[in-house]
Amino acid sequence: MTILETCNEVLKRIDQTEWQLIWPGFKPVAFCLYNEEKAYLFNHPMIVSDQESFYSFDREKQFVGDTLILYKDYPTAIVNVDKYDCPNHIYSILVHELFHGYQSMMNDKRFPDELQGVRYPLCLKNINLRLKERSNLYNAYMEKDPNKKRELLQTFLSYREQRKGLLDDVIEYEFFVETFEGPAWFAEVKAYQQVSSSPLLEVLKPYREAFFDYSGLNLHHRRSCYSSGLFLCLILEEMAPGWEVAFMHSHHSLSDFFMQAIGLEVKEVIGLDLSILPEAELIYEAGKLEKHKKFAEFYQNGSFQLIIEGNMRATFFDPINMICIEDQVLHQYFIEISINGKDYLIHQPALVRFDNNMLDVKELHVNLKWKPVFHHGMLFIDEIGEIKGEYAEDGSSFYLTVQ
Repeated sequence: MTILETCNEVLKRIDQTEWQLIWPGFKPVAFCLYNEEKAYLFNHPMIVSDQESFYSFDREKQFVGDTLILYKDYPTAIVNVDKYDCPNHIYSILVHELFHGYQSMMNDKRFPDELQGVRYPLCLKNINLRLKERSNLYNAYMEKDPNKKRELLQTFLSYREQRKGLLDDVIEYEFFVETFEGPAWFAEVKAYQQVSSSPLLEVLKPYREAFFDYSGLNLHHRRSCYSSGLFLCLILEEMAPGWEVAFMHSHHSLSDFFMQAIGLEVKEVIGLDLSILPEAELIYEAGKLEKHKKFAEFYQNGSFQLIIEGNMRATFFDPINMICIEDQVLHQYFIEISINGKDYLIHQPALVRFDNNMLDVKELHVNLKWKPVFHHGMLFIDEIGEIKGEYAEDGSSFYLTVQ
C-alpha cells in the first residue's frame, strides 16, 4: 500500500469518527502522515483552498516519531506510517496524538517534568510496591462485585501512598505522565473500538500486555505509566460516568482526581503485604544490568568515535528512549543539540555528559562510520554537518572543542 493509499484509508476513518463518543468536547487539530520521503498534511490552517483536502511535501527534519509538534505555528499530530501495517492501528495512534493536540488547545498544563523522569531512581522497594499496586489496579478493573472492587482500589491506593513516602516529590513524575498520557491511551482505545468489531477486552489485549511488561518498571518507566493511566480512566468511565469534562477543567493529577471522583480516602490497610516479591528482585537486577549493557554497546559500535567538548545545549530529545547513569545520558535514537548557536539533529545513538542540568551538555559522544574531514577550522561530519572548533585526533577517536 502506498502512502497516499494509506492516507485515504485513515482519512475515511477520521471522517466517520464520532469524536464526542471518544471524549466530550474533543475536536481534532491538524495532522500529518509521513514516511521516509513524503508527508501529507491535513486539517491545517495553511490549507486554504476548498479544492484541496491535504498538502503534500517532502518530509522535513522535525518529522520524527509519532508525536505532537508545532508545524507552521499550529499544533499538528504526526504519525510515521512506515511503522505500522494496519490502517486501523495508524488511525488509533493518530487519534492518540490528536488528543494531545486537544489537550494543547484546552491549555492543559499538567505536563510531567521529563528531566526528572530520566533521573527516576532504580529502587528495589519501589519496584516491589509498584508491582503490588498495579496488580490491585488491574484486578479492580476486572472485578464485577462493587464491594470487592472498592476494596481492591483501597489497597491500590495504600500501596501508592507507601511509594509516596518512599519517593517524595519524585513520584509526581509518574502521576503527571498518567495524567497526560493515560487519557490519550483511553482515546486511542475508544477510537480503535469505533473501527473494530472486537469486544473491548480483545481491544485491550495489547494494552494489558504493556501493563504487565515488567521491563517497563526499570528502563521504560515513562511508558509503563501510560497503561496505569489508561486503567484509571477505564475505571472512572465505569464508576464515575461523565468524568471527562470535570477532569479537563481540573488542576489535579489523574491520580488525585481519581481518588476524589471514586470517593477513596487515604487510610491504613491492616495487614498490607510489604514482603519482597521474587520478580521485584529480578526486575531490579535486570534493570541495573541492562543500563550498563546499553552503555557498553554504544561504545562498541562504530568504526570511529567523535567527542565534542564545550558549552552545548540539548534542544530536542525523546525522554522515553533516554538512559541515565550518574552524569551521563544515552540518547538511544536521536538528539537535537545546539552547538555554536546552531541546531544539529543527530539521527543516531548519542551519549552526553552534563554537570547539574542535563540540558546543558559539556560533552557529546557520537559513533561514526567514516572519518570526518577538518578544513579551515571546520569539521565536516557525514550525516551531521559542519561544526567550527579546535580539532585533534588520537587513533580512531576524534576531538572537537567548541565555544
